[in-house]
Amino acid sequence: MEEEKKNECVIIEIPEDLKNWSDCVIYRVPRKLRKVNESSFTPQLLSIGPFHHGRNELKGMEPHKEKYLEDFCKRTDKTKQDLVNFVSHHSTEILASYAGTVELTHQVFDQMILRDSCFILELLCLFSDKGCQYHDQDDYLLKTPWLRNVVQLDLVIFENQIPFSFLNKFYAFAKPRHEHTVGSLRLKSYCCPDSEECYCINSCIHFIKGVLSFKSSCCVCSKKSPEDHISSSSRSSSSSDDSTLLDIAYNFFINFSSVHVKGKNDGIKEIKHFTDLVRQFWLSKEFRREERRGCPFREHEKYLYSATKLNKAGVKFAPSANKQAKFVEFNTIEKPLFNFIPFLHSLKVELPTFEIQGNTETLMRNVIALEQCVYPDKAYICNYVALMSQLVDTAEDIEFLVEKRIIKNMLGSNKEVAELVNKLTYKITESNFVYANKCRQLNRFYETRFNIVRATLKRVYFNDLWTGSSTVLGICILMFSVSSTIKTLFFSKD
Repeated sequence: MEEEKKNECVIIEIPEDLKNWSDCVIYRVPRKLRKVNESSFTPQLLSIGPFHHGRNELKGMEPHKEKYLEDFCKRTDKTKQDLVNFVSHHSTEILASYAGTVELTHQVFDQMILRDSCFILELLCLFSDKGCQYHDQDDYLLKTPWLRNVVQLDLVIFENQIPFSFLNKFYAFAKPRHEHTVGSLRLKSYCCPDSEECYCINSCIHFIKGVLSFKSSCCVCSKKSPEDHISSSSRSSSSSDDSTLLDIAYNFFINFSSVHVKGKNDGIKEIKHFTDLVRQFWLSKEFRREERRGCPFREHEKYLYSATKLNKAGVKFAPSANKQAKFVEFNTIEKPLFNFIPFLHSLKVELPTFEIQGNTETLMRNVIALEQCVYPDKAYICNYVALMSQLVDTAEDIEFLVEKRIIKNMLGSNKEVAELVNKLTYKITESNFVYANKCRQLNRFYETRFNIVRATLKRVYFNDLWTGSSTVLGICILMFSVSSTIKTLFFSKD
């Protein structure tokens, strides 16, 4: 037995090629994380990139990719060969974004990137053309709700990515045209030279739009006259501006955000891929600024008492007063009950609403895997998950946080949610913890014996109006009885 143990080997996932390792933004999920829940890291319908390429259960989408490739060529002024040449020119740059060995020939790799990139861009363009009017879509993927949701979820899986920097360049190179809907008319933006024909077409369109009572007008040709006032929502996305594609992607994946502000970029300037976009959705502007400055090391508070225990000590829980608060925003507000008695104070915790539904585990696990690989020192989402795991020990904690409107339980079972929140922290390694000081403050408040006694008395004797009234009445009766007894014993006449 001892010899067998000596011969056992430990598998450590270290890449074979360590050159330019900092350029890698797409990784295979570490085995220790994958074993916890493998289905969360596996696409259900759609393969993007080399890591899941060629899987039999995902080949059903390949004909759709080919169709989208043809449609994207029609949408652009480029031939298929032009697009192939562009991908081949950037092939080395794309390949450098993937960590580990990609076992594909250069020709197969380039063809795969071409199909996958055109599929993504055509899908985003279709969505941008129609926005939320899914029922009017001619495209089957966008028109079918369950299929659209599965595709969206597959596109944010960490292993199922194409670097966004390349997609941005590809989009700027192809310059796809976008359709604009006016009533029942569908207008396309074309880049055409000035001509009498173009002038006549524009005049007809302006006349029709005037009849339909549309206030704003837009020219179909690329050059706009000074009198044309074009709103930003109807402006053609054929511009080569880097943020254009990011804005389209933002609106396509906005339902994965903790705050739904459609049409507003919310200050996101750069992303590595769509998994990173979901992470940016959940980060506040303060955390994004801190991320750019560089995050100093913070001490890790090893333990935090559960929500129900903190509540028994008098800590008040409430949803964040800021309706636009992101997941990572966690505030503690300390208020003195009486200014002249400094040790009599209350502590209030404000947390944004955390909606837990069917796709929450998949989203969370993929963002966690991203942070473990790409942002090991800035793992803010991992920190938030660790915080919630400390606050939630049992189904009773979930029930309490649901009553306080901090957790919105869309799964139904409080026990199931409690298990989900606690399992999210399995196999996570954290070097920094941004909530350490606040956790220390909460622990200190709970460990002050006076706070527990005071909170217990308040909960038992002044929990509501009737209990409080009964308590006050009982105290008055007791005082009256004591005073009557003293009067009888000491002041009554013999």
